Amino acid sequence: MQRLRITLLLFLSVSFNSSFADALVPDWLSYDSIKKQVHIKLIATENANNNGLNYNGYSQGNITLIVPTDWLINISLTNWDASATHDLILTRPFVEDNIPSELTGEYSAIKRAYIAPLFANGTDSLSFTAKAGQYWLFCGVKGHGINGMWIKLIVNNVQIPNIKNEKT
Repeated sequence: MQRLRITLLLFLSVSFNSSFADALVPDWLSYDSIKKQVHIKLIATENANNNGLNYNGYSQGNITLIVPTDWLINISLTNWDASATHDLILTRPFVEDNIPSELTGEYSAIKRAYIAPLFANGTDSLSFTAKAGQYWLFCGVKGHGINGMWIKLIVNNVQIPNIKNEKT
């Protein structure tokens, strides 16, 4: 089966009218280009995809979030899994044969860009300034990341028009 590849570009409104662009941006992602901030609301184990090892239903890098360099990234994580803890660590990408079985926050690619393990219905958040590069949003709980609980984040010099996209 071919993996679904979805790329969410925050600059959709550059090419399309804003109502069309807003329809393409999921309700769990919002941004304010005037303040240079992006808000990402992640749900651990949103559904049964990848045996529940997913963020918002995505896993194994089958979604890529692209954010401009030097923007403030705010991520909230809520764990919907009643049977396991989940966390979130911003890591550099791993070679497929070298994905670690377990990671802790001390391995985050940007200092303090991690959320400690959350029990069922727990919520926490993190904020960091985006540095250019390629990253994974990775669950470091033993056995989770290695089994595909990660999504891609790219930070580059993408240009965003001065608009605010606030989703509730």
